[in-house]
Order: sequence, then C-alpha cells, then structure tokens
Amino acid sequence: MHELFAAMLTDVPCRAVSAVVADLWQRQRERLFDFTRPLVAALKEAGYVPLLISGGPQEMVAHLAGELGVALFRGTQCESGDGLFTGRVASMVVDGKDVFAQVLVGEARIDWPGSLAVGNSLGDLSSLSRVGRPVAFEPTPALRLLARHRSWTVCDRTSLLAHLRDQAALRVPLPARAREVPSDRRAMPAMPVASAVRLLTGRLLAQVSGQGAVAGECRSRVTESALMLTLLRRAKALPGVQSRLHAYLWDSRMTAGPFDAAVIDAVLRGIAPADRHRLIEQTFVGAAQHSSDRKKLALEAILAVVGPEPFHVDAPSHAFEHHNEATWTRLRQIAIHHLHVPEPVAPELTARLLRMTERGQARGIIEGNVFAHLFALLSLQRTVPGHRVIADGITVLAKAVRDDGGMPFITSEEIFCTATAGLALSRAGADRQVLLAMGDYLAAQQAGNGGFAYAQDVVQTDTDSTAHVLPSCTRSIPSGTGRLFTPPGRA
Repeated sequence: MHELFAAMLTDVPCRAVSAVVADLWQRQRERLFDFTRPLVAALKEAGYVPLLISGGPQEMVAHLAGELGVALFRGTQCESGDGLFTGRVASMVVDGKDVFAQVLVGEARIDWPGSLAVGNSLGDLSSLSRVGRPVAFEPTPALRLLARHRSWTVCDRTSLLAHLRDQAALRVPLPARAREVPSDRRAMPAMPVASAVRLLTGRLLAQVSGQGAVAGECRSRVTESALMLTLLRRAKALPGVQSRLHAYLWDSRMTAGPFDAAVIDAVLRGIAPADRHRLIEQTFVGAAQHSSDRKKLALEAILAVVGPEPFHVDAPSHAFEHHNEATWTRLRQIAIHHLHVPEPVAPELTARLLRMTERGQARGIIEGNVFAHLFALLSLQRTVPGHRVIADGITVLAKAVRDDGGMPFITSEEIFCTATAGLALSRAGADRQVLLAMGDYLAAQQAGNGGFAYAQDVVQTDTDSTAHVLPSCTRSIPSGTGRLFTPPGRA
C-alpha cells in the first residue's frame, strides 16, 4: 500500500502535496477523539515523553503531532528530490515501532518497563510487547486474540481514560462524552448478560423446525449468479431467468468488492479486468482463506469463463490435479481442466465429465454445490453444446434461483447449522425436549461411513460437519438414554 501511494506521487511537487494535506487536515481534525488532547497533557505532567509513531504519511502525522503538541513523531516518508516526489518510499513504518521509538529519542535510554504503549493492530506488537503497560485500543481481531492470550488490557474510547486514571495514575479529566464507536465495534446496549443470553437463545430456538432442524439457507452471490447468466446466454435458455439474474447483478454492482465488481463488469459490460493476476492477489490480502494455487485457479477460472475473451488461465500444472478431495472440488477441477485444454479436446475427457455430471445431477444440484455444478455445465457447453445433460442441468439449477433473482453458492447446510446451533443452545441451557429433537434429527443423518455431510441431500461426508455433529448429539442426549450411536457394523 505504501509503495503504491508513493508511486502515485511520482513527479508531483512536494509543496502541492503539503497544501493538499494541510487542507485535508483542517477538514478532518475534528474527528480526533475528545480524550486525545487531555491525555497527551496528562502524560507530560506525569513525566512521560509522548511519541507518535504511525504508518500514515509523514505529512499527515506531522499535522496530528502539532495538534497534540507531540515533538517526537514518525510516519511513512516518501522520497523526494529537487522539490518533487520520486515515486519511491524513503522510510516505511510497518512494524518494529520500538526501533523507531529509540531512533526518535536518540541517545536517551527508554525505560521500557515503566513505559505505556497504546496500539490497535499487529503493527504495534513490537512496542506493546516491550512496555510495562500495554493497552490494545479497539484492536483488530488478531490483536484482540493475542491481547487476551497475553492478559493485556483491552480498551475502547469509552474506557481508555478511566483505565489510565486507575492503573497509570494519570490525572486526566474524563470527557463529557465519547465519540460514537464504529458500528462494527460498538458495545451492546447495557443490559444484564442473562437477559442478552435469553434473547439470543430465543432467536435461535425460533429457527428450529418441528423436526429439530435449522434450515441454513444460503443467500445469493455474485459469482454463481454471473456463471448462471453466462451459461443461460450460451445455451440460449430461460430468458426470464436471465432477466432476473441481470437485474440482481446490476443492483449488486454499487456495493460489490473489487473482485465481484470485475466479475459483474465482465458479464454485463464485456469489460475484462486490466490486470487479472494483480486483482486476484489483492483479493487474498487480509482474507481468512489461504491463497493456495488451487484457490487462485478458481478465481482465475471465474474471470476467464465469464469474460469476453477465449478461456485461458495461467496456473501451475499441479493446480489442476485432483486426488482425494471432496466430490465437488474434484468436479470443479476436472471442469476447469477441461475448459483449459486446447483444441481439439480429447473425446474421453468430455465423456468422463459428461458421465460425472449426469450421474451427479440425477439427484438434483450436484452435492448441493451450485458453483461446481455450473462449472461442469459451462465446460460441457464448450464441447457438446445443446447436449441433453446440459439442458437437464439448467432445469435443475433454475430451481435454486432466490427471490432476489440471484444464485447461491450452496443450496443449504441444515446439518452443519443444526449441529452448531445445538452446541450453542445446549450451553445456554435450552429446553431439553428441543435439544433431544435436534440430536435425533442429526443422528438420523449419519452416513454409512460413520460421518456426516453438511446438508441432507449431500452424499459426501466431511470432517467439519462430523466434528460439530458428534459433540452436539452427545451434549443434547442425557446420559443413560441409550441414544448414542455408532456406524453400522461397528462396535
């Protein structure tokens, strides 16, 4: 990010940037938390030397430091020469803020055990780990988890000053009111914990059907909706469904992220992304999922199959391999490989994919996985357009169109959702009869191999679902009832 920011400023006069930053600061300075100015004053009075170290641009950090009266500060600096920015980063504040702190104080010795550090992300880890009073302020999820593990104080804008008054003996007045907490970190309205648990328990119980199941229906997604619209256009099928999918994608464009926006632009406007590989790399930045070659291949294939150009993806050969994966993963990999093979495609490859698709969709959407099923049909459309299997698959998939006109990733996951809800309700002490009904429902879904699928109409069992179902069943069934179960033919 810092490198991109510096590159944007290539050959821009430094004075022009300074003027823009000064104007921006005047418009944004009122966003400072009410407690910041009295906090800095109290720190100085108590004998602390305040340091302001931020990953933000040095020009903006300088305005903030001036506002707070902090003499020692450091931000990310962009290189300049002859009054112009060169487009390179001169000094980047990413981590190691304890090192920057020592640079700022020069030859002076820092009393780390007697110092205080306040940070909100893993970039502050080095300084938080060294001081005697670390405070995680409205931390990111990763820092919050680490702070809990290391027993660090966690504060927000409503509690920081009170904590410092009590623990660091700072004589700092509490502001009349704290600024509004961001919606994603806002504290719950004050109420007894027991009342909150009752409300949440009631909300969960309302989701349990008479058979003891929680439906777990999935919402529409841009990816599957774009793939379905592409398939219907190429097959010249279901114009009414095409119109609904088009409307869903059009409505989703304004709030779509970069990858989804690129998919929508490719389908609705025939515009391919300027740099597909860079877009995919950026999509994995900050994502919970690991950016393996296989996952990158899936994103490559999505953009390639819905785009205006002939299908082509750049991926290592091993990304196409399939061994002992789930059935939907194997089907997707074979379909992408089939699309990727240059003309002429070997007839046996098409025949294999045709058999797998026909056999799988005889029970409905293949393993409940709309994404994999769509890729199989799109791949077959390349070599056997108009085949009966494609027409039958389109009929099956059209039944999954949601009320908003879009398509989901999977149709449902009632087994997984019931197991997860059962664990929560059991811990909350929910009604025993409801828990028994949920346990009985889950027990009835056990497959012949002893495992559990994620949904009723899915044959493939998986570790995630089984790991949730087993404790859910055992917690919901009282000891001595004889309802615990084992796979058929096993002791």
